[in-house]
Amino acid sequence: MGTGFRRYSGIWSNARATAAVFITEDPRAARQLLGEKEVFREIEARASEEYFGRARTDRAETIEMIKLLLDIVGDLKRVNAHLAAAAYPILKGCGELLPSRLKQD
Repeated sequence: MGTGFRRYSGIWSNARATAAVFITEDPRAARQLLGEKEVFREIEARASEEYFGRARTDRAETIEMIKLLLDIVGDLKRVNAHLAAAAYPILKGCGELLPSRLKQD
């Protein structure tokens, strides 16, 4: 979980970016902020893969530690999603949002 987990220290820069997006209503910055959601999804996926890989081979103590870190990663991902939500009204106002993420039939 080394480098991926360290990426979550970027939550503070995302908090600052959220404040800037909220104040400036800059669509480019709003898009960048929403892009961070994908980065966090990828980190969570890698952390999950690592957890399940180690669960087959490591000691119980190591597995418990990794499980705790995985929980933290998930929590930080949710915090980031809340921060990124500041971008939605700005992008909606510019007509840059799709009506739904659902695949159309």
